Amino acid sequence: MKILIVVDMQEDFVNGVFGSDAAKAIVPYVAEQARSDEYDWVIFTRDWHDTFDERYFMETRMLPSHCVANTKGAEFVEGVVPDNYPIIIVDKDTFGAIGLEDIIIDKTLWNYNPNHEEHEIHMVGLCTDICVISNALALRMWFPGFRIIVHEKGCAGTSPSKHAAALSVMESNLIEVEYDV
Repeated sequence: MKILIVVDMQEDFVNGVFGSDAAKAIVPYVAEQARSDEYDWVIFTRDWHDTFDERYFMETRMLPSHCVANTKGAEFVEGVVPDNYPIIIVDKDTFGAIGLEDIIIDKTLWNYNPNHEEHEIHMVGLCTDICVISNALALRMWFPGFRIIVHEKGCAGTSPSKHAAALSVMESNLIEVEYDV
């Protein structure tokens, strides 16, 4: 079973308050992966903040306002979500997607085949040094027997050095980083 997780490919992270040229540059690759028929399931995480989040979450107290529910900034970037392909969306109000593990367990058990090759979770998205790494490390904890592969070409960090550092930390935690060579 191969699952693709697309992390937070939203307007505020590509064109908005946290947008960058590096984030814009990965959009075509992420869109291509999301439409690829090599994955059994495609799961999108969506950063989603209600106005009350500011009182309760460190993220919304310390970072600029972003991905506020039902605003343009919270929308997925145009062209990334496949039009005619079934996807799963997991809303999250902090860096890690709580509940993501339940969806993966459900999909892998529902489709369990003892003769199937190993399970793989592939990851692309934003930001490498915040939400991608948070979710990758949580997945490593939840699924110690799964291959977890982060596509370097499909991720961008808040800076080039933080992007590289996050990839290094993930490799130290037995998360494979697929570099475009």
